[in-house]
Amino acid sequence: GFFRHFISNKMPNFPLIFSGILAVNVLVTVLSSERYKNYNKKKMIESSTSDSNSNSPTPAVNEEQRQAWQRLVRKYLLVYLLATLSDWLQGPYVYALYSDYGYSQHDIAVLFVAGFGSSMVFGS
Repeated sequence: GFFRHFISNKMPNFPLIFSGILAVNVLVTVLSSERYKNYNKKKMIESSTSDSNSNSPTPAVNEEQRQAWQRLVRKYLLVYLLATLSDWLQGPYVYALYSDYGYSQHDIAVLFVAGFGSSMVFGS
């Protein structure tokens, strides 16, 4: 079955695995983004219909502030994605470097998993 493929000595199909995980991440991002937009629309409608003298904890956001926020998010995402892409591009070279230093394929895999695991735990 599925797990037997990973336990065997064959190399797993990493492009397929990466593509699947990427597709799931894109889907989750799009769905959560749509959900967030709907939540914000609902909040803005509620805050605009509420009494102006009430002490609402979330003030209504005007269009200019919303556009400024969207520009900031786009700039952040652009830089973040470029940094992430450059990190991904160095992977094969790091693999070749470890291989030239004489590490076995198993040792290199352990180093990569340790690196990705620490990134996951510590958020770097």
